[in-house]
Amino acid sequence: MTVDPRTVRVHFSALKMMALSPAHYAHAATKPWGGGTLAQRMGTAAHAATFEPHRLVEFTAGTFTDKKGKTREHSDRRTGEAWEQFKARPEHPRDAVFVNAKELAHATAIAAALHAHPVAAPLMFGADVIHEREILWARDGRECSSRPDFRIPGVMIGDLKTCRSAQPERYTRDALWTYYHAQLRFYDFADAYETGRTPYDPRTRKGDRIDLYSVAIESMQPHVATVFALDDSAIISADLAIGTWWQKLLACEAENAWHGYRQSIELLTCDDPENNIMAAFADTDDETAENDNSDADDDWSKAS
Repeated sequence: MTVDPRTVRVHFSALKMMALSPAHYAHAATKPWGGGTLAQRMGTAAHAATFEPHRLVEFTAGTFTDKKGKTREHSDRRTGEAWEQFKARPEHPRDAVFVNAKELAHATAIAAALHAHPVAAPLMFGADVIHEREILWARDGRECSSRPDFRIPGVMIGDLKTCRSAQPERYTRDALWTYYHAQLRFYDFADAYETGRTPYDPRTRKGDRIDLYSVAIESMQPHVATVFALDDSAIISADLAIGTWWQKLLACEAENAWHGYRQSIELLTCDDPENNIMAAFADTDDETAENDNSDADDDWSKAS
């Protein structure tokens, strides 16, 4: 049965897909998450190890009883009958994050690095900090759901990202490209709704400003971390993105139409300067033509 996108709460992970198309949003909003890529699964494990270690459940090699009653050995790969039996055990947490020994070691190493970080640790693990608690809120009457990694209501919000590089210039570029700043601003709106404050508007400098942090930690050893704080320019950029996506969402919901890209025949052209690779080919061809001509002259003289 197809789920109507209009009946589900808006999550940022789905809303940002409006940057691609309404069809991408509808798919993200209504399809259950399938576990994601290896990098996403490792990120989920790192989050659990950092904020909710009780959710981590290790799947180890051993023996199991198959459907025919025979005792068989199995590996720690998450496939096959042994894996399905293990997942179904009633003692596991409802939101368990299953890992093997290597993945568990990796996730706990990231958590340890964060606990040892002189800047990240006080922000993430202070006495008043709330971890992974859902906020149910509304925008323009539309129900939304947000789950910041860590926050102090009305004071600060933070999000943890595992990444290839936490080098400041590199991560800033990657974060803006993947809308991490917009995700924090979306959480900001959620916190404002819950606490009753007015979100800060950087254009007018009015409202109640709270700190918005993105904590980046490299997924590879030695798990170097950097803490970033959003400035006014990042918030303005985030507002522009969220506002654009939100208007698209309301329009699509009004018509119950979830199209893909532009509904027209597009030109595949080299006239666009940004896509014009012909100039490069032309330069190459000119050089090649000169070389070819000189070679031809040499060949002709030899033939003569």
